[in-house]
Amino acid sequence: MAAAPTAAASGEAAANAMSLPMRLVWRYAAASLIGGVGFSLIMPLAVVRLAQQGHGAAAIGFFALLPFLVLALSIPFSARLRNRVGRGRTFFFGQMLGLAQMVGFAVTDSFTLWCLFGVIGGLYAAALWGLTDTLVAENAPPGRVGSVTGRYQTLVAGALMLGPALPMAFSLDFATGSWVAVGLMAASFVPVASLRLRSIDAAHHTDGTISVLPMFRAAPTLVGAAFLAGLFESGVNAMGALHALQLGFGPASAALVVAVIAAGSLLTQYPIGRLADRVALKPLMLIACGALLTSSALLPLATSYPSLLWAVAAAWGAFGGGLYTLILVHIAKAFRRTGVAAAAIVTLMAYTVGGMVGPGLGGVVTQAAPGHGLAAMLTLLSAIMVGVIALGRDLKTA
Repeated sequence: MAAAPTAAASGEAAANAMSLPMRLVWRYAAASLIGGVGFSLIMPLAVVRLAQQGHGAAAIGFFALLPFLVLALSIPFSARLRNRVGRGRTFFFGQMLGLAQMVGFAVTDSFTLWCLFGVIGGLYAAALWGLTDTLVAENAPPGRVGSVTGRYQTLVAGALMLGPALPMAFSLDFATGSWVAVGLMAASFVPVASLRLRSIDAAHHTDGTISVLPMFRAAPTLVGAAFLAGLFESGVNAMGALHALQLGFGPASAALVVAVIAAGSLLTQYPIGRLADRVALKPLMLIACGALLTSSALLPLATSYPSLLWAVAAAWGAFGGGLYTLILVHIAKAFRRTGVAAAAIVTLMAYTVGGMVGPGLGGVVTQAAPGHGLAAMLTLLSAIMVGVIALGRDLKTA
């Protein structure tokens, strides 16, 4: 007679029975990633176009900030929308918003309308990105959560690096690039075109189990870590390039700082994810924050050794992006079947805020103390986060 299954084995089997096949999850991830290439392609081209039209730095900064501001503000409502109309319909609605945004950029030339399309882009990102993170976290096989999450985050980093690289690689101006972005957004429908809209609604999910505000109170350390990840992986891009100019690098070399940050993120996501399947998450998060602290503290030395800037930028991307991957792995393990959706939403919000605070606060401190302001800000925030993670009780399961 076969032995009766243990309670743990029965629970895991039940969880797996309620999961979606990963091949289905990857199709939705592919749709999100293709659209992400178009999104990351159009924004730099639009900024350059506005500068060529003579718009001031304040107006251009407002335009560039809009999608991320709207993303941060609208993420809390995305789970509510998914509860009301279903995940599949929400995803399709987001894709339609993304396509409308790209067509709008391609056929209009008005700053006011472009700001409107920036808002639409933020709504597109809120509808798709949080949902895709949630699908991966909910359905990754329990024994391979880290490797699956690391692979997905590698693809995200690649998509966000590929978009801005396309205009340089193919000498695309705005007129041509905008239609390439339209084509990419249209192509994002292809991976899910043969699927029913309700294909991702059948499995168990956690959109309505825990609301966003209680999740902020339940996982403050996770929120703080996501803020720091967004600050280093996305928020320091502009300030890093500006710092390079202050060190005497030419414009082209300064722009490469952004590419080095992205490359650092791209190359480390999967190895860190694999490591997270074998090592406790809390020590790994402490190591990532410690590396961000160390690299930030070394930044002033680039005044005497300019080549050090490249190593610092690579560390920012590697450990900022790696920290976010570890956060998603923790969400998948600690909140599986209870609150993955809410945890993914609040961490994406915190990540987005970190990405916005970087150029805002970073610009202020850089102007106030050109040589050391940025390093001081990043070092202080990293040091605070090292202490918060070390003492954080909400990471006790990590």
